[in-house]
Amino acid sequence: MYRSRLAPPTLRAAIVLGVAGLLVAASTRGALAQSASVASSGDVAPSAFIDLKMAKSHTGNFVVSRNGVYRLAVSNVGTAPTSGPITVTDNLPTGLSFVSGTGSSWTCSAAGTAVTCIRTTALAVGASSTITLTVGVGPAAVGTVTNVATVSTPGDATPGNDTSSDPTTVFPIDPVIDLLMAKSDGGSTFTVGVNGSYTLTVTNIGGRATNGAITVTDALPVGLGFVSASGWSCTPAGQIVTCVVPGPLGPSQSASISLVVSVSPAAVPGVSNTAVVATPNESPSERGNNTATEQTPVDLRDLAIAKSHTGRFTVGLNGVYSVTVSNVGNVPTTGPISVVDNLPAGLTFVSATGPGWSCSAVGAVVSCNNPGPLAPGASSLITLTVAVSAPALPSVVNVVTVSTPGDAVPGNNTASDPTGVDALLDLAILKTATSTFTVGQNATYSLAVSNVSLAPTTGTTTITDVLPAGLTFVSAAGTGWSCSFATGTVTCSNPAVIAPGATSAVTLTVAVGLAAAPSVTNTGSVQTPGDTTPGNNTSTVTTAVGTTLDLAIAKSHTGNFTVGLAGVYSLTVSNV
Repeated sequence: MYRSRLAPPTLRAAIVLGVAGLLVAASTRGALAQSASVASSGDVAPSAFIDLKMAKSHTGNFVVSRNGVYRLAVSNVGTAPTSGPITVTDNLPTGLSFVSGTGSSWTCSAAGTAVTCIRTTALAVGASSTITLTVGVGPAAVGTVTNVATVSTPGDATPGNDTSSDPTTVFPIDPVIDLLMAKSDGGSTFTVGVNGSYTLTVTNIGGRATNGAITVTDALPVGLGFVSASGWSCTPAGQIVTCVVPGPLGPSQSASISLVVSVSPAAVPGVSNTAVVATPNESPSERGNNTATEQTPVDLRDLAIAKSHTGRFTVGLNGVYSVTVSNVGNVPTTGPISVVDNLPAGLTFVSATGPGWSCSAVGAVVSCNNPGPLAPGASSLITLTVAVSAPALPSVVNVVTVSTPGDAVPGNNTASDPTGVDALLDLAILKTATSTFTVGQNATYSLAVSNVSLAPTTGTTTITDVLPAGLTFVSAAGTGWSCSFATGTVTCSNPAVIAPGATSAVTLTVAVGLAAAPSVTNTGSVQTPGDTTPGNNTSTVTTAVGTTLDLAIAKSHTGNFTVGLAGVYSLTVSNV
């Protein structure tokens, strides 16, 4: 005995037993047909199947000169997902014309009145997908039209539910005023710094002519500014543009405004612009299409430049600037990028390098060029090396500028970099004998300290003089100097600033002894913080020492003299 196991509870089956086995034919409400094979145990197992169902509908009645909307719902009522493309065809009846067809994963097109929509994405079991089909309604459709749509896909086992028809009642043009507002940017993208344009079109889709002035109001969003408007009489007030035409505008007639706007960086990355039309005697029920909004992307081509350095520059050494060019816009550059740097007095071009940059200098003008493009958010670095000379003291301001075609924001195209400049400190000492040197007499030296650099001293200046044999310290003095003597060394200190080019001297007085003859050599040295040239910090002078004739006499006796006796004196003459 065989047991038949049927899936739907409403399945009606006829079993025909033949030599080849058992064939189960089943029909459902949708004329479902499926086959089953008989297992050795005697059970009948149903196979998975694809079954698409089409349902077409609309809301309300259609009216001539107004678009009508159908909804085509495709449902998978089978037990398996679709495995191939799904195609919907709709042959529009006389009087209807294709406007658009949209739906998730659907691509629609029309050839005459034949509309075809294709979906390549699988439709799961139990899932539905809807196409919104918008049609134009002409006078030939007045009365009733029946619109038929069909769905197909490979493996659909039940064609009986693949077609759906939708009878539609069509009325003539309503004897009302009904203005339709449309706004278009022509599919363009606005660019900052370049004027953009909108076309505002008002169409009377009603059956009666307007009988009063027609007013269009456009509230320009932030980033757009009024430039001009033609076609109607238009006036701006801040961001509000009001355009008026006296009319009348008859049924099916249109009137357009060409609106030109300026575009600033505040409009980036895009603007939403809305226009509203109004006219007397238009019924409130007809005002649902009086507003139109256009979304427009906005491009900004904008390069910014920054210039920096580290620390302070020093006369006689090279200094380095970093010049950074950045694309702070939202589109790549489309032409060459040029950087110009006018070096101030005291700076001289040495080199400039950077990936993609070609740099040269004519006099103080440094020019760097890069063919681009530079992507949004990207930066490019130039390393500029300069020689630093005295005219740059005590500071310079270096200005650099970047340019590229279409740059809409000049305010960030220039950068300045104030730079402090130091000079290398260098003190020199000169020691001279300022009198004759004679044994037994005092003599003087001059120790003159000169600032031979372009930088002032920043700390205490110290003179040191180790007196040679034969010379004895007497005194040392000089304006601003404090001197002392210890263990044969004369030390003089001056805390005051010695300016570039200035000289400060110490007069050193010594006593000349016989040990100094016939000549004496004496060295003085100077030190101060930051002195970078020690080679001129000592000075030596050799001075001849003269001698003079000098007899000395000494007289002496021994014991006491006695009256009546001779006394003896000793007189000693010496050449000292």
